[in-house]
Amino acid sequence: MTYDRERDARLRASMADAGLDAVLAYRVEEVLLTTGECPYLGVTLCLYPRVGTPIVYTMPTEPPDLMPPHVEKRLYPNRDELRELIAADVRALGLEKVGYSQEMGLHALGGWIPEGGPFATPHIAALLGAVGTPTDFFVAQFMHKTEYDIQKLLLTNQIAAIGIRRFFELLEPGRTEADIASRVEASIHRMTGKLGCKVARGWAAVQAAHNTFNAGGASRSSGYTLKYGDIVLLELGTMVDGYYSDLTRTRVIGTPTPEQTALITAARTAQRAALDSIRAGVAYATVDAAAHASMDVSGFGAGFTHVTGHHVGFRYHDYGPTLNSATSAILEAGNCLTIEPGAYGEQFNGGCRFEDNVAVTVDGFRFLSPYELI
Repeated sequence: MTYDRERDARLRASMADAGLDAVLAYRVEEVLLTTGECPYLGVTLCLYPRVGTPIVYTMPTEPPDLMPPHVEKRLYPNRDELRELIAADVRALGLEKVGYSQEMGLHALGGWIPEGGPFATPHIAALLGAVGTPTDFFVAQFMHKTEYDIQKLLLTNQIAAIGIRRFFELLEPGRTEADIASRVEASIHRMTGKLGCKVARGWAAVQAAHNTFNAGGASRSSGYTLKYGDIVLLELGTMVDGYYSDLTRTRVIGTPTPEQTALITAARTAQRAALDSIRAGVAYATVDAAAHASMDVSGFGAGFTHVTGHHVGFRYHDYGPTLNSATSAILEAGNCLTIEPGAYGEQFNGGCRFEDNVAVTVDGFRFLSPYELI
């Protein structure tokens, strides 16, 4: 990676603990984690041995600037040759047990969104043959970010903030939800090649007025034309070089009514209550309970219909438990989470959510996103 020594040490120690000689990364987020680079085409793999130099396999069409310098590189034109290359390296390294993930149908996308996805589990099993061992090895790696990851996520959120500011600038009567969303996405895409990032992409959903009633369950821009007095919600996913942020902001066009002010205040207060409960050693359920208790006191509890948050970073919805009342999981330093209480419904004449991203620390948390940008 460019170069994450902390992650390298974790990977090798975890392989020793799991009794693995190596792991084969094939999903986009796994390749990012093991190499520090997000594949553009999504067909890159990384054989990471417990001892020795990682080996990356990619197609000749993969952009060369996305090849990390600290690995060995193998080019393959087709899967038959890929199988032969991997087999040769397995023999040369004397590998007897190589771990690989089971495909769950959920994964990150490469830099070129419309094409390329990770290999399916049967392909990987066939590539590895007798030495292949299904494992959940990568899950714990994803859940515990390194300082290198944190810095990448800070950059992702810095670029996401550009999209949020653009959203605020565009809030005026006469624009459609889809028009605003497209311009927010464009403001993020334009950051490609700036601030040290190779690929920046945004996915924005803007919902206004009655469309916010369902914003807790579905994020979808429509052709609705905004009017003065509308409450408007932005759901924004941002990917920068394979790292993801997940943010939400809500504003009113013009002067908010007392009812809109109460709803916005309730959501923001519930978010603060959840944030104030975060530190390593605290139960996920405790954070969720703090947000729900606050929303109940404000009178909007019935509209808070989803979990308080989820892991974020290597995916938009990353690996790990959600912040909900049913989980027994305990927060650990290095967990990166969204905190996103909200309330929605016709009975409130609108919907509202504020969502920020944080990294859990021993004593509390660290903001990754621009919390004060409201």
